[in-house]
Amino acid sequence: MRLTSKTIKVLQELLDKAEVSSSKFKDILLLKKLKENQIVKVVPISKTRSVVQLADKEYFINFLKVEFSFNIAQIWSQIVDKSSLPSKLKDVLITKPIEITNKSYQDIIQNIEMRLPLIKKGMTNRQISSVLFWGLSKELDNRKDIVNILEGNQPAVMLNVCSMSNDFSEVLFIENYDTYVDYISKKKLEATLIVYSAGFGTSAIRIRDKAGCSLHYSNQDKLDRSNRMRFESWLYKKSIEQMKVSFFGDFDFSGISIFSALRNLFPEIVMYKNGYDLMLTEVEGGNGHLPEMASKENQKDPKMINDNYCDEILLPIMRQYGFYDQEGVVV
Repeated sequence: MRLTSKTIKVLQELLDKAEVSSSKFKDILLLKKLKENQIVKVVPISKTRSVVQLADKEYFINFLKVEFSFNIAQIWSQIVDKSSLPSKLKDVLITKPIEITNKSYQDIIQNIEMRLPLIKKGMTNRQISSVLFWGLSKELDNRKDIVNILEGNQPAVMLNVCSMSNDFSEVLFIENYDTYVDYISKKKLEATLIVYSAGFGTSAIRIRDKAGCSLHYSNQDKLDRSNRMRFESWLYKKSIEQMKVSFFGDFDFSGISIFSALRNLFPEIVMYKNGYDLMLTEVEGGNGHLPEMASKENQKDPKMINDNYCDEILLPIMRQYGFYDQEGVVV
C-alpha cells in the first residue's frame, strides 16, 4: 500500500492535532488497519459527522515506519525544502522537526518565513524562539544549531553568591531561591560560600568559563576583593586550590539529576547530607508527597548515578515513599 500526498496531509493533521474529520480520511484500508491496531478510534460527534482520534502517538509513528517504510519526518523535510528560507537555515531545520502543540509543520515553517526578518544578530535563544513561535520562549532550548545559524547567543549563566567570611573553605550549591535566602540570612555557615544555582542552569558547562558566567554577590556578602578573586579563580579553573563542594536541592529525581550533571563540572562534589538527611527523615515519616501531587510525574528516574548515598539510600526511598521540596528544611 502506497501513501498518497493527500493521505500524508491527513496523517500530518492527525499527528499535529490528535484528531481529524472522518470525511478527510479517504484511505479506508489504512483507517481500518489503524483501528484494528487500536492506534485510532472513530468518535461520532453528530448524526452525520465523526472524527478520527489518535489514541497512541508513538505507536502511530512506529506503525507507519514498519508498515510503509514511511517516516513522518519526511513531511517536515518536504515542507522545509519547498520553503523560501535561506539554504543554511534549511540545512539545520531539516535534521529534526520542530513540534508545537496544535500547530502543523506548515504553520511552523510559514511563521518562520514571516517572522525571520525580525531576528537580529546577538538575540538570545529564547528571544529568537519567542519571536518565531507565537511567544513560546523554550522551543530552541535544545536547538543550538538553529540559534548559531541565526547568529544568536546563549545568555551568560547567572550565579548568586554569598559568603559570611573571607575564610571560606567550602562551596555549597543550593537549588531553590527561598532556601538560599534562608541560609544566607541566618548566617549559619561561616566557612561556606553559598551559591544559588537556579536548577539546571548551573549544570551548563559555561559556568566554569568567565565569558559564560555572570556573578552577582549578595548585599550580605562579606568577601573582600582579594577573596572574591580567590573564589573566581577557583570557579574558572585558574587556581589549583582545593575546595569541598556540595549540592543541596529538592528530594526528587530532578534534584538527583542536577547533582549528577554538576559532577561533570565539579568531580569532587557531594550531596549536602545535613539537608538531605532531614528530608529523608520527613519522607520516611510519611510527610513526603507523591510525584503526581506536585506535577512531577514526568520526572525521569535516574536509576543509578554511581554515587553510594544517592543510589543506595536516597533513590530507593524516593521510589518507595515519594518526594520532598527542600524549602521544607528550615535552618
